Order: sequence, then structure tokens, then C-alpha cells
Amino acid sequence: MSGEVPILYFLIVGTAMVAGALTLWERHATTTHRAPLAWWATGYFMIAAGCILRIVPNVPHEIVIGLSNVLVTWGYGAVIAGQYRFLGRALPLVLPVGLLIATILWVAFGQYQSMNDRIVMTSLASGSICWIGCAILARSWREADTALRAQRLASVLMAIHAGFFFVRAGSTLFSSDAVARWGPDVTITMFEGILWSFAGPATLLTMVREQRENRHEAASSTDFLTGLDNRRAFFGKGEAIVSGDQAGALLVFDLDHFKRINDTFGHGIGDEMLQLFSRIAQREMRGVDVLARLGGEEFAALLPGLDASEAEAVARRVARSLEATALDRPGAAPVRATVSVGVAMFDPREPAVLAAILAAADRALYRAKREGRNRIERAVPLAA
Repeated sequence: MSGEVPILYFLIVGTAMVAGALTLWERHATTTHRAPLAWWATGYFMIAAGCILRIVPNVPHEIVIGLSNVLVTWGYGAVIAGQYRFLGRALPLVLPVGLLIATILWVAFGQYQSMNDRIVMTSLASGSICWIGCAILARSWREADTALRAQRLASVLMAIHAGFFFVRAGSTLFSSDAVARWGPDVTITMFEGILWSFAGPATLLTMVREQRENRHEAASSTDFLTGLDNRRAFFGKGEAIVSGDQAGALLVFDLDHFKRINDTFGHGIGDEMLQLFSRIAQREMRGVDVLARLGGEEFAALLPGLDASEAEAVARRVARSLEATALDRPGAAPVRATVSVGVAMFDPREPAVLAAILAAADRALYRAKREGRNRIERAVPLAA
């Protein structure tokens, strides 16, 4: 080796070992993503071990050729396996089978191959694995409703790393001086490896933290019992809707005599009734609508783009469906419930804050309660 190349190998070993240690620390510090973090750390340590074999003196040539390449290739495989676990997808059988075949070929024939053949084989194997990792990351963020920013970067980095391996294989295969330019002992090979061993693991850790933060944000905006938006999320989304350029309606629902249901049948049945109403109301919502549980037995729905008659029709369908649906109890009479609804309209020509529109809908709801419950009342226009 030239004098500078062993130093670059040490740098790759160092960055890969640090990446593995940081990944294990992340795994120790969290209760989520433990499986993918373990796979990634294992992969980094295997890549480091494969590189160590190339710089440790007095190691038999057969071991360096075979075991070093096997460790590096399996290390990449472990990284990709972790990506599949992170995305909640099943690992394709072609990956472990391909790695097993490559291992057998390396152990059996690696020491007898020329330098060119070894470079081509190793580059194609590692490049293919990295390309699989790039493809699964890219496919996942294209299919997801909310893609992780770090996931896109991780996909790009995997594509660049795979591309480097493929270029290396092609250059070796078709160029007479390829070994001198792209062989494992030249600076450009090691420099690219150092860049990836730093940027790749850092991006994957960022991806884990970003997803964890997104889940915490979603949990803080979701009602734990019904799975609907909570009051916080309703106001966050609702202000943007009522301040937009589209008119619409706000419905406020309140289950009738809900305290009596809790007192008579228990809070467990009360919770089931809230969940039943949530399912019924969700069936009537469009993709642009916002349905939330404001608290207790009170729910609200924002329906942009609907006029008063259309909004009241939605409320009527929800109310009738709830009234017609019984909550079955084993060995006991089923439980039924009704709902009262207040309707308030909003219009960009008459700007109003969400709290004022909600208060108007509440007043209409109270009037529905006073008038006998199980009915729909429309609020007096805010401008009146």
C-alpha cells in the first residue's frame, strides 16, 4: 500500500466504529426503533472489521481476500436489513440468499481470482445491496403521506454510494489501467468510503429522530380514546380553514344524556359509545373535513365548501345513524344514544376567528338541548 492509504483505512475504521457506537447509544437511549438500530450498528462494525483485516500485518492473504470482502458485504446487508425494519417491511428473500451465495463464492474461489475480477465482484455485490437500500427508501417516501426529510437524503446518499461501486466495476472491467485507478489501494476509493461512513449513518440516525419527533407530535394532537384529532389539533387546522378563501360550516355534536349512560352502564360502556360515535361521524367526513373530539362527549367538525343545507344534511345522517345503531352487550340489553347538533356558518367575506364560530355553534347546540335534544339547530349568523 502507498503511505497515505493505510491512514485512509484507519479513518474508515474509525468513522465506522464511531457510527456503530453512536447507533448503539441511540438504541440504549430509546424504546423505539431498537431493531433497526441494532441492525445498523452491526453493519457498521462488520464494515469496520472488514477494513481492519486489510491493514493488520501478518494476516494470511487468503483470509484478507475472503473474510474481509465477506464482512464488508454482509455489513452493507445488515444496514439494508435495518432500513427494512425501520420501514416496517419484510426483508426480500433475494438479499440473504444473494449474500450467502456471494459468501460461498468468495470462500471457495476468491483467492484464485485476479485483482480485476475481485474488484468487479465486490463492487457489483456491494453496489447492488446499496441500490436495494436506495430503492426501498425512495419507494417508501413516495408512497407515504408525510415523507421524512432525512429519508430522502438517505436515499440519495445510498444512490450515490451504489453508483460509485457500479462505476468502479465498469471501469475495472473495461479499462486497462482500472486497477491502478480504482483498486482498493487508491485514495479515491477510500475517500468516498470515508464520506459515506460519516454521512450515511448520520442521516439514518436523523431519520430515526425525525420519525420519533413526528410520532410525539401526532400523539400530542390525537385523542387517545377515539383516534380523532384533539382540541389542540382542531384549532391548529381549523384556523387555517376559516381564514381561507372558502366558506363552510362548523358542526358541534354533543351526545345526549351521556352522564346517565356512564352512571347506569359504567364508564367502559361510555367509552365504547364515544368510539361508536367517532366511527359513525368519520364515515360521513370527506378528506378535506376536520373531525375532532373537543372533550368529554363533545365533538366538532369543520366542513369547508358546504352550504347550510348540505352541512345540516351531514349532521342529520350522523344523528340518524347513531340513533339506529345499538351498542351490544353480552347477556344484556343493548345501549343506544342520540346526539344534538349545533351548526354555524363561516364566510371569507365576513372574517371571524374560529373561537367565535365555535361559540356560535355552541349556542345553537344549547338551544337544541333546551328544545328536547336529538335535534339540529342552526346558529344566528355572526354578522346579525
